[in-house]
Amino acid sequence: MKAASSSPWKAVWALVLVTGLYLVALVWMDMRGTFQQLRAELLPLLGAMLMFTAASLSCRFARWHWLLGRSGHAVPWADSLKAYLAGFAFTASPGKVGELVRIRYFRDLGVPQSTTFGLFVFERSLDLACVLALALLAVADSSLMRTAAAFVAVVIGVVAVLVMRPGGLSWLADQARRLTWSRLAALVDGIAVGLVTIRQWLNWRMLIGAVLLGLAAWGLLAIAFVWLLGRLGLDVPLPLAAALYQLAMLAGAASMIPGGIGSTEAAIVWLLGQQAVPVDTGLVVAVLTRVATLWSAIVIGVVCLALAERRMQRHPMHPAPHSD
Repeated sequence: MKAASSSPWKAVWALVLVTGLYLVALVWMDMRGTFQQLRAELLPLLGAMLMFTAASLSCRFARWHWLLGRSGHAVPWADSLKAYLAGFAFTASPGKVGELVRIRYFRDLGVPQSTTFGLFVFERSLDLACVLALALLAVADSSLMRTAAAFVAVVIGVVAVLVMRPGGLSWLADQARRLTWSRLAALVDGIAVGLVTIRQWLNWRMLIGAVLLGLAAWGLLAIAFVWLLGRLGLDVPLPLAAALYQLAMLAGAASMIPGGIGSTEAAIVWLLGQQAVPVDTGLVVAVLTRVATLWSAIVIGVVCLALAERRMQRHPMHPAPHSD
């Protein structure tokens, strides 16, 4: 698997396009008067929710840095933080695979790209499991929940099989080589090696610690969502409101739309509609939630991307071991 060695700034243009379209949608909603009654409250509401987002990202970074250290890579936490957060610049990508830009920066810090890839897949699998667990606390009997649970089970099941039995990927790489598709063969080989690295974190101590940090990270965002509903005067039972947020996140992930943009917002509006929340109010909740979570993370990611690129230009490449 070849990590991106060229500058990632070309991909930022795609991000600019997506952001522009989202802003157009926001302007259209404002012209319809959706935010008219809340304009004076928007900044205070966003400010409070951003604190929850910052706490959530802190939990996720703590999990990443801890697991990275357990794999034998003692990366300075400040450099590790910049490299980790840089991935969020491209979190609005299908399956969040754009976050693999971290490979570029962690490789510069001496971490093999197979380790970064494996940790990314492990983290995403844990997040799916944590979000589903939190959603099941209050929502169990719904077609959307059954679909979401099936999606999570399939994703984690496929990852588990490939981690424990990577022979299928090796066979696929061999077939690609026979057809002289060398780039595809190298990619599949790299994925296989990266997935095998996940085995080092599959012990009870690390699993429990990683799951607890994941539950804390996603629980904080659920609390922010519940708080927002309360500030807007929406009478949705607390456990149900927290679970609805998680269910909307799973719906967005299952859609495979970059960042779940549009699909997650639609899920929030639809789920709140089931609780007799008007569509316009649901749209306000959806947009505020996504600006405070997804879009704030993207902004943080772009800033850290610039800082990580600046570090690479100022310091020579650290020779990372090539285990992939």
